[in-house]
Amino acid sequence: MDLYHWLLHKHIEPHLGGVLVGKLTTRMVREWRAQLLANSASVSVAAKAYRLLRAVLTTAVEDDKILPRNPCRIRGAGSENAGARPVLTVAQVFELAGLVGRRPIGNIRSYRAAATGSDFSRHGEMRTSPEIYGTRQEAERALWRLGSDGRADVSHDRRFYALVLLATFGSLRWGEATALRGCDLDLGTGAVSEHEVRGADRAITDATDTQVQGQKRDDGDDGAAGALVPAG
Repeated sequence: MDLYHWLLHKHIEPHLGGVLVGKLTTRMVREWRAQLLANSASVSVAAKAYRLLRAVLTTAVEDDKILPRNPCRIRGAGSENAGARPVLTVAQVFELAGLVGRRPIGNIRSYRAAATGSDFSRHGEMRTSPEIYGTRQEAERALWRLGSDGRADVSHDRRFYALVLLATFGSLRWGEATALRGCDLDLGTGAVSEHEVRGADRAITDATDTQVQGQKRDDGDDGAAGALVPAG
């Protein structure tokens, strides 16, 4: 039910909520679906939203007799034949984990006339960049470049390192990974116990239909699942 509520409020109501059920046409449904895809909704999410709308309108046709026929008549719109997604190599996963959570040590300074500059740490000493930028966003990008190429010291939140490795090698979706607690980890064996995710995280997780190497996850087992995570 959480998934249906999320799809309804996120993708259906904003576009079709103001249209009377009896006035819905196939053309409106086609334009709605095209707009979803144009607004970066995935093929999988668009298909789920379409199937939900089709089920609601089937009730309007068969039970309530509000419509003479179902306007959801777009061939293939309810199918989720998404292509295989690109997969990172193991080396790329560890490289990504090492980058996520890194931040340059420094701050942005404001001058008159909206000009900005930056201070940054190098070898433990704060220094002032000689560059002046027109906007804060430009100064922030320059500070990040200093950290990326080694000219500024960086801090690293290692929690994100663990998050990337868990999500990859444990095949955990976002809601499952962020729902983990300390009691789910066995540091002695390197095992992680995954428990059922409830609420909005499950709705978003299911709706995005995460795939592992182009294949849908097998969610047939109820209860807790386990994963072994390689040492990094």
